[in-house]
Amino acid sequence: LREQERLTELDIAGNSFTGTADGEASSSFVSLLRDNTTLTSLNLAENAIKPSACLQIAAALEANTSIGAVYLSAASLGAEGMEMLTSDSASHFWESRVHVVAS
Repeated sequence: LREQERLTELDIAGNSFTGTADGEASSSFVSLLRDNTTLTSLNLAENAIKPSACLQIAAALEANTSIGAVYLSAASLGAEGMEMLTSDSASHFWESRVHVVAS
């Protein structure tokens, strides 16, 4: 998926995705987010993303210049996870390129 040239939308909504493997952010998912240059939309809604994965996911999104929409509706991030996603190191990404849809 990292080198997939036709992937523009990744929708993993409602798949019990936590973003972690043994407590660490899934390196393959983080690499995909960081390195794929055709992905424009990411739907993480209705999952249970662990706060420990949020900072690494945010850093990967910061490095990716093609993603323009991230959907987080009912992603169960919690206050800690949301704080990590919107930390100072990731704030440029959220402010400059992404319309976050959360309800």
